[in-house]
Amino acid sequence: MFPPSARPLTDGEAFIRKKIEQLSPAQFRVLCALCKGEPNKQIAATLELAEATVKSHLASIYKVLGVLNRSQAILSAKPYLDSFEAEGSAKPSEPDAK
Repeated sequence: MFPPSARPLTDGEAFIRKKIEQLSPAQFRVLCALCKGEPNKQIAATLELAEATVKSHLASIYKVLGVLNRSQAILSAKPYLDSFEAEGSAKPSEPDAK
């Protein structure tokens, strides 16, 4: 699912990778938008979802990542997602549909 990294993953990166792989494709898209700093209303419009659906996805994302709020979710996931852009790799592909 994720492209091979040029360097071995740290324990923290491996942990967050496993957590991100547990997300559904829709949750992954919401997480990516969240890490770009988009508010719920904009995420809903961009992904053509109801705002309540975005909030539901966010609650599930927080639970999977083991965080309490959007700030913690961004702090845990953004560095890992950004590492692909820094290496010039494509973004990680979305998790397979469950």
